[in-house]
Amino acid sequence: MSFMVVSMACVAPPSPPGGQDKTFLSARPSAVVPQGGNVTLRCHYRRGLYNFPSFTLYKDDRSHIPILHSRIFQESFLMGPVIQAHAGTYRCRGSYPHSPTEWSALSEPLAIRVTGVHKKPSLLALPGPLVKSGEMVILQCSSDTVCTNRDRETGDTSRDQVS
Repeated sequence: MSFMVVSMACVAPPSPPGGQDKTFLSARPSAVVPQGGNVTLRCHYRRGLYNFPSFTLYKDDRSHIPILHSRIFQESFLMGPVIQAHAGTYRCRGSYPHSPTEWSALSEPLAIRVTGVHKKPSLLALPGPLVKSGEMVILQCSSDTVCTNRDRETGDTSRDQVS
């Protein structure tokens, strides 16, 4: 009579050095969002293949956005309608499905940009739009934000803040 010993073990996939998976934050449909639009944020791990079942969001500039403060999100977070205050750099930290009390490292930064906040800049040529070769022309940028000016001869740039 012979006996056969069978043993089984459940082994979790190996963790990367440091014991934590790389964490990713993604924005859908895009990280560039028109003012008044919506964006969905998701926190991922394992090369972006898996969503964390719950996660927290952090805004790098530490500005207080009430919806983010001390809150845990499930699967995804729909941000919107977005306003200028939502623009900035975000990171996430997720909790693992196999260990809900274990939190990941912070994700790489994700910049959310909000478009349509500022009026389209205008450009004025002085003394007029038609200039003969060798004549001096002044280009004047006008906007409700910052304009960058470049000196043709020196290549120097300057920024003018419009108040």
